[in-house]
Amino acid sequence: MYQLSKIHFSRIIRFKALWIYLLGMLAMTIGSGIGLSNESAEAFSSQNYAGEKFPIYVMQGQIVLIQPLFMGLIAAYLVNHEKSIGMLKQSILHGKTKIQLINSKMTVLIFASLLFVIIFFISSVLIGKFIWHNISLIEIVKKCAFQYLLVLIPLSTLSIGLILLTLYTTKMAFTIGIVLFLLLMDSLVNQFFAPVISRFSFMYYIYAYSTYNSIPLESWMISRGITICIISAILFYILILYKIHRMEFR
Repeated sequence: MYQLSKIHFSRIIRFKALWIYLLGMLAMTIGSGIGLSNESAEAFSSQNYAGEKFPIYVMQGQIVLIQPLFMGLIAAYLVNHEKSIGMLKQSILHGKTKIQLINSKMTVLIFASLLFVIIFFISSVLIGKFIWHNISLIEIVKKCAFQYLLVLIPLSTLSIGLILLTLYTTKMAFTIGIVLFLLLMDSLVNQFFAPVISRFSFMYYIYAYSTYNSIPLESWMISRGITICIISAILFYILILYKIHRMEFR
């Protein structure tokens, strides 16, 4: 599976949309930092996110809102695109099992999600330090690193769910459309029905762990969120196994 994962990761590296995404997010991070530094000290964003909390601001704007959509694009590229050009069948013909093939794609998507979060954390810390010279790098890490680690948990579950989705779709555009629709609905539902959604939706905790919309991060929320994410990931993987045993890669 390592060799398959290595091949898939190299394909992602050559995916032009990846570099456009990373450069765009870097530009947005710089723009956000400059915008916060120019706001008055009484402004809400300046009071809550300027200086040492700047990485949290970046997390809420980029990792929570934009990264899930781009992960959907990568999942569609790894499965739907390769399915349409016959590369999935080619891997099977070279002696790889369907489970090995899908596991390798799932592993790469989870690893890519982890890598994006690390890149955004490091870049936001460095940009924050450059804009606000008097802040301490150690204090930034202390205040923000734990939330970045927490948000990786629901993002990993999301990665498994996206692979499951691509097994039921055929076109990249259709997959991206579904992902966009689900993310928009999820954002709407999280704002108006948070107490109900928090009991069973792992997606809610992408918002909650980033303290999006000033959601207080409490200890019970951490444990409940991790439990829901693990249960959801197991359920998604069982459905993946059920699906791949009954499908033929063309």
